[in-house]
Amino acid sequence: MNEYFEALDVLKQALDVDPYNPITRFNIGMAYFLSGNREAAMEEYILLNKIDRDRAENLFEMLYR
Repeated sequence: MNEYFEALDVLKQALDVDPYNPITRFNIGMAYFLSGNREAAMEEYILLNKIDRDRAENLFEMLYR
């Protein structure tokens, strides 16, 4: 599970460069989900939905399959 936390650190640094990057937001949501933090994953879904509805829908499907 440590690899998800390491990934989150790197992804959050990427957001410092481009906070509206939908791929980064999607990957953060997935990392939260895979680490067991569904609440944080849902927060990322909400943010992603404002930027890229298609990717947000994909993340939502992963969260609720």
